[in-house]
Amino acid sequence: MTVILITIVFAAILAFVLGVALGFFQKKFHVERDPKIDEVRAALPGANCGGCGFPGCDGYAEAVATGRAPTTKCTAGGSSTAEAVSQIMGVNAVAEDLVTVLLCQGTKEMAVSRGDYIGIKTCRAAKLSTGGLKACAWGCQGLGDCVTVCKFDALEMGEDGLPQVDYDNCTGCGMCVTECPQKLFTLVPRGKKGSIVLCSN
Repeated sequence: MTVILITIVFAAILAFVLGVALGFFQKKFHVERDPKIDEVRAALPGANCGGCGFPGCDGYAEAVATGRAPTTKCTAGGSSTAEAVSQIMGVNAVAEDLVTVLLCQGTKEMAVSRGDYIGIKTCRAAKLSTGGLKACAWGCQGLGDCVTVCKFDALEMGEDGLPQVDYDNCTGCGMCVTECPQKLFTLVPRGKKGSIVLCSN
């Protein structure tokens, strides 16, 4: 019985000492968090698409609040988000809404296939293993890597074998630009999407 009581008392004393020590070190090494980080994060859309070049919205919010990133990098949020973030940071910034444009018109009829492909059904794999599926070496492979990577349902494969952009859903995050092995997507201001040459050759 005595041994049990001694053990309980010792455990209680040890817990008390550790609690005091933890409290001391928490205050001693506490790092103040800039409240602007949370304010900026709340203004972001929460897409975590990586279009800003940072690891998700949390990473971008911290970068903005600490002065390591401009307030206009959130393509998913567009100009309204840029204005809100700029207001929080006390700066003036103007951002254009961007959308993606496919630089290819190589439909099934326009760019004939070089043969049947039986490999892994991704554009990148087809490009690496065969050099390309179509007679046009610069054209769309038509296997939809861009559709798979789009988080906003802004892309779908059309019956003509090319990805179709839904401009109502496109946020200009740039994921399709990064994913396409043929580099066939580019970001342009929403109002100028009809003024570029739709071919990468």
